[in-house]
Amino acid sequence: MESIDPSFPDEKPIHFIAIDSAGKFFIQEEALVIIKNIKKKIAIITVAGQYRTGKSYLLNRLLGRQSGFELGSTINPCTKGIWMWSKPININENLQAIFLDTEGLASLSRNVHVDTMIFALALLMSSYFIYNSMHALNEKALESLGLVVSLSKYIHVNLRPGNVSEDLEEYSHYFPYFMWIVRDFALELVNTEQQSVTDRQYLENALRPIDVTTGGDPDQIASKNEIRGKLTTFFKERDCITLVRPLSDEKLLREISKVPYENLRPEFRSKMELLIKKVYNSIKPKVIDGQPLTGEMFATLLEQYVTAFNEGKVPTIETAWDQVINLELDRVIKESIEQYKRKVAELSLDRLPMMQEEIKKVDEEAKEVAYKKFYESELVNVDPERMLMARTKIESSFSEIFKKLRDENYNLSYKDSEELFNKLYGKIREKMDTLTTLTYDVVTSNWQKLKEVILHLTLVLPTK
Repeated sequence: MESIDPSFPDEKPIHFIAIDSAGKFFIQEEALVIIKNIKKKIAIITVAGQYRTGKSYLLNRLLGRQSGFELGSTINPCTKGIWMWSKPININENLQAIFLDTEGLASLSRNVHVDTMIFALALLMSSYFIYNSMHALNEKALESLGLVVSLSKYIHVNLRPGNVSEDLEEYSHYFPYFMWIVRDFALELVNTEQQSVTDRQYLENALRPIDVTTGGDPDQIASKNEIRGKLTTFFKERDCITLVRPLSDEKLLREISKVPYENLRPEFRSKMELLIKKVYNSIKPKVIDGQPLTGEMFATLLEQYVTAFNEGKVPTIETAWDQVINLELDRVIKESIEQYKRKVAELSLDRLPMMQEEIKKVDEEAKEVAYKKFYESELVNVDPERMLMARTKIESSFSEIFKKLRDENYNLSYKDSEELFNKLYGKIREKMDTLTTLTYDVVTSNWQKLKEVILHLTLVLPTK
């Protein structure tokens, strides 16, 4: 984990996605610029959960800070929309992470529809998703995640008919790593046989379907099992950490950001440090169809999702991703063409006119550099047809650039040859003009010299 300097003036939470009263999303320009400037692979770590459950404090601890994201001591939700930490965190030399804090779910100021859209957008963005809840993994906690039942109505993987009801397994390929944090946990971690279990086992036990033969309302049991089924289907990679109450004093707890970290309960700190270690050890780039995203690619994808939501449509992952690939491929093509153009200019600068073999060598060397740039791009798994179209476009641009160079080379050669011809012919003409008598031998001798000049110019003048 990168060390953080709390006094760094640019390190602060900034508004990332605002949401108006009608549930429309607005990506904030300041945050978008920061993300687009991430040239490395990008990871997105998001914390979500019901409001007033300490999400912001959890994020501050993940950032190695005592404060940063806003904490509240009242029943009112603090975070509106989605906020991000302004400084990307260096995970390694090839990966940077962005940390996001989402608006609390189930607040009085939002309805279930907006909550589900926020939750859906957070999942679409994230590579690591932390869900924060209180006390225990019981029916109430699971019901707080009941909006997962509706996710397939708010997110489509593709445009194939039946994808809502038949292809739920496909969502797991696009959804992030899921970490469930249980706060103020006071239970003993044992199973029904009173055997000790790990936090992860505790989660898996909670997600087991309820046996309908045990009695109870069949409809209620089916509803509870649907939530469990969706969670296990959508999130194949999942884990859990339970955290005891950090302080016993209620007053201090309400202003926990002012309490030195070392004054918190040792059991809380040890589990919090385990959580931080687990998160940072598991951070991976945001990946779609095997393609790690850069900041620019992530920003394009996000804009596609937000546009769909705001137009009342269902974001379709594959459609949005197809647009990202098209734009990214266009960027790589443009950079490769620019690379060819720069190399041609570099190799031909102050060297024109050149011989035919020399100018062909310029083309070959420039192509080698440009194609190296093209194939060293971050793009992977692009279909062969699209790659062939890209190659055709690049080759066409190379040909146009080279034709201009060849024409310029020809024109300069022609000009130089014309000047040389006039100069040599002028000397012959001058000599002949001084003669008082033109004999056959004199004329044929000078004509032979003129033919030699013309032959020489023909050999050195390049063809178009």
